[in-house]
Amino acid sequence: MKARLRAAHGEEELARIYAAPHRHELWPAHAARVQESIRLGRELFRHAGYPAVIADLSCGDAAIARALASPGPGGQPPRVILGDLAPGYELHGPVEQTLHQLDHAGLLICTETIEHLDDPEAVLALARVKAAMLLLSTPAGERDNLNPEHYWGWDQDDIGEMLAGAGWTPVLQRDVSWTDENQHPWVFQIWGAL
Repeated sequence: MKARLRAAHGEEELARIYAAPHRHELWPAHAARVQESIRLGRELFRHAGYPAVIADLSCGDAAIARALASPGPGGQPPRVILGDLAPGYELHGPVEQTLHQLDHAGLLICTETIEHLDDPEAVLALARVKAAMLLLSTPAGERDNLNPEHYWGWDQDDIGEMLAGAGWTPVLQRDVSWTDENQHPWVFQIWGAL
């Protein structure tokens, strides 16, 4: 069941929280999620073809985009457009704004992002206009305030409904589960949609 976990942070708080890009390798659960996201992204290409442009506007350390950017069947690598709320990439700022700067992408990567957004449905709808394929991940079953960055908690049914409501057709979905050192279980749901 979809649940609001907290109110949106202000601009100053966001700048403090996201002063540097997220580094996935610092957390074993995120390392496992990134590897599974890369696998699912490659499977998605088999459904819809190899993209000429890959965009990730909340890229963190950009591990997924860089891994998926190997040369395609014609030997040509895709153009990769990177952005983040943290500085240091071609596009800098909230994904709600930088998505408007994107012309069109064959693949939009949106991993561990929508739970941080005030209006995730609006972003998914705009993403549908801006991209042919979507690679999405977000926590599943989060109902507590353990992560102070997350505004939303939801399950797989909620995300399936949100994707469909935004005009996406999910074609792939799998979960990655992890139990941390405090015995807290984490589940990441990973989706591929056209």
